[in-house]
Amino acid sequence: NFAGDIGVTCLNNGSCHGMGINAPHSVPWIASARTHITTNTGNAPVCGLCHTNGANSPIPPPPPAPAETPPGCFNNTLCHGLVTAACGTCHGIPPDGTTPPNTAGRHAVHTTLVNVLLNCTVCHNGAGSGTTLHENGSVEVAFLSTYNAQSGAGAYNAASFSCSNVSCHGGPRTQTAAQASTPTSTLTQTPSWLTGAINVNTQCTACHVFGSAVGNPEDNSYYSGEHERHVYQESVACTTCHNTTSLAVNHFTHLNTPAMEGPASATLNAALQYNGTSCNPSAGGLTGCHGSKNW
Repeated sequence: NFAGDIGVTCLNNGSCHGMGINAPHSVPWIASARTHITTNTGNAPVCGLCHTNGANSPIPPPPPAPAETPPGCFNNTLCHGLVTAACGTCHGIPPDGTTPPNTAGRHAVHTTLVNVLLNCTVCHNGAGSGTTLHENGSVEVAFLSTYNAQSGAGAYNAASFSCSNVSCHGGPRTQTAAQASTPTSTLTQTPSWLTGAINVNTQCTACHVFGSAVGNPEDNSYYSGEHERHVYQESVACTTCHNTTSLAVNHFTHLNTPAMEGPASATLNAALQYNGTSCNPSAGGLTGCHGSKNW
């Protein structure tokens, strides 16, 4: 059993598997000297040798943990997912109230995103049930390193209820000196977790800044063709060229990787008449736009 505890819990064999049996895995299960006779959390790395992120588990966790998450009993990497019915004793799943520890904030928006879903570890790494940081009277926010921006490690400002340097929001949103006179977003932190909001269909520059190459300064920086002219010199709205309905198909699907969320060309409005090298928005019916020009 776990640490000598003879109580019936998720951390010993008495709860589901029974005391004194070679559990939770049937035997023989692997041609090696490794065994798994208890559900001690210290055995998690051994389980992880075969149960890679839950992929080989007969009861895989929904959803799996982000790639490269160290095997653990309560972080969606093995048989049991992070979120359980017991977590709803003190707060909703996700939190949905107005007072701690059940403060809704922007949980509802974030916990529906691919790879984030109900995996609380993304933002509360090391503060799950059973840890010393859980139920300590404070909201412990610590981001998985997978979600660090290129500008630095993700951080949370408890005074402003906002985070910075998280790849989900493109890191800090700052502009170059040449772009400083343009009336676009200069946010260096996300909006308040409690009261703020970002309209992803119209406030593109709240998360995306113009770059000079792939992944510079951030993985979600746009840089190609005439972006700088259109966005900063001519103040053309991103939605003039990009269709938000098409964009929504892949948007936020690769938050835990630097991968492009599908080809950018798939998000363009048909009226642009883009052919891979040039576009002709005037012929397509976009009022005030130019004729055929190379991108």
